[in-house]
Amino acid sequence: AGDQPGGTVEVPVVVTYAHPAGGSTPPVHVEEVVRVSTPLHGTVYASDQPFLGESNGFGPVERDQSNGEAGGQDGKPLTIGGTVYAKGLGMNAPGQVRIDLQGRCTRFEAHVGVDD
Repeated sequence: AGDQPGGTVEVPVVVTYAHPAGGSTPPVHVEEVVRVSTPLHGTVYASDQPFLGESNGFGPVERDQSNGEAGGQDGKPLTIGGTVYAKGLGMNAPGQVRIDLQGRCTRFEAHVGVDD
């Protein structure tokens, strides 16, 4: 199965606890929805993940295109040394992107360069 980014699943939890010795303490009953992270698997691209935070030297961080002008989605195909990349982030220094890899990745690979 191709690229399948992780996400979250809401799991309903219902718990009733009564002290094993009994006594006059009433049971405790809790009903709550717990949000659980689902793992990343397969090939996962940074441009397909939600950003926890981002900053960019000029305009917004672009997904799957070079950094264009001040507006969003105004870049061109990501091209480094004549090679066109379909996936990636277009940024202008200084910039940063924070992504939650959920501690489940065995490798993070990046090709970094100045866009042609």
